[in-house]
Amino acid sequence: MNIPIAIGHYKETLAVLRKVSSLGLTHIDVFILYSLAKPGIHTPSSLSEYLNITKPQISAQLQSLLNKKLIDIKRPRADKRVRIISLTTKGDNTLRKLWAL
Repeated sequence: MNIPIAIGHYKETLAVLRKVSSLGLTHIDVFILYSLAKPGIHTPSSLSEYLNITKPQISAQLQSLLNKKLIDIKRPRADKRVRIISLTTKGDNTLRKLWAL
């Protein structure tokens, strides 16, 4: 690998990590937000499986994102055990800021 190119990639990666951190997010938060932007119905189980994160870890991350008002969790009337997760407007705007990097 060309050393100047490797240094350039390193600097770009650091810039992205700083931006993520400045938004009060972790890298796992970013993966979850990106996953929620994809079409489909998202549940804690589906996110856990898709991202290969344990269910306790995904629950903790979802609670953090909920506290930051980046996601919304709904329970369908038909089955109160199911939790459907979606981005809020704030979550969508945050994701757009990340895409702008």
